[in-house]
Amino acid sequence: SDQLTLVDAATSQTLQVQGSTVRFEGFTIAGDGTSSVADGAFLLFAGADVTMEDVVIRDFVSGSQGGAILAESSQLPLGRCQLLRNTSTTSNGGGLYALDTNVTIEQSQFQCNTAGGNGGGLYFSNNVELVVDASTFIGNEATAGGGLFLNSGTVRVQRSTVADNRARTFGGGISTNVSALTLTSLTVTGNTADSDADGTGDGGGISGFSGVTITNSVVAGNQDLGGDVAPDLAVGDTWTVGPTNFIGDGRGAERAFSPGAPNASGQFVGTEAAPLDPLLGTLADNGGATPTRLPLATSPLLDAGTCDGNADQRG
Repeated sequence: SDQLTLVDAATSQTLQVQGSTVRFEGFTIAGDGTSSVADGAFLLFAGADVTMEDVVIRDFVSGSQGGAILAESSQLPLGRCQLLRNTSTTSNGGGLYALDTNVTIEQSQFQCNTAGGNGGGLYFSNNVELVVDASTFIGNEATAGGGLFLNSGTVRVQRSTVADNRARTFGGGISTNVSALTLTSLTVTGNTADSDADGTGDGGGISGFSGVTITNSVVAGNQDLGGDVAPDLAVGDTWTVGPTNFIGDGRGAERAFSPGAPNASGQFVGTEAAPLDPLLGTLADNGGATPTRLPLATSPLLDAGTCDGNADQRG
């Protein structure tokens, strides 16, 4: 099908949707990477119900929340979308800022977005629901939550990849304060906490307090530049641990994981002296809508996880 492309749209008005039901499909909107708009490419508020499929939003610079999308008190399903190289210069949500908004993200890619505040790829807050499925967060950067910053609400992230994101403080990949977060079949690798190495921030892969349930996930090969106190996980309180997780270095996660390969509960958890390497390939198109890191032929992950009958991120 034909696709509409708007180039250098950052020099004009933000597209605003207020209290209406709108569908965008096969749509690319591109800023110039330097000119600043007040609220990113899209501003959704006051009961807007906006569906985006096969939409690309790239190179926008916002002087406020949400480099690409600012959504407040709305509904926002995203399918096969790409948010690329957008920036919130001084605030939260380099790619997407969602407040009081129910968000569903499927088969989408958040790449190289930057926030002066929290949530390089995504900032999500208030007592609403977020579902992320079969999506990839790559190379995003923020103060906390380089890939995703989850402030409050109910969140489920599954069959997704969070890789090579950076946070100047906590949670290179994911930083969470939510009371109900379910993580299932994730690959979290190559992320960095305390990227400015000033000693503030932990959890290169994930930083979170209570309310986290993690199952069948790989969190390995991340780093904490503030002394490597918690390179993969910073567990601040009690987590619920499901079967067959693979944690490269368990420092900072002792409240949830004991070392062993496997340990008594069937988890694979490395140590500072003997970290575990999942032996993943480079980020690539391995099938499906978004790039993934496929286990190599000699990877200890092969035939070691839990299959619930659903397809993996590749479909």
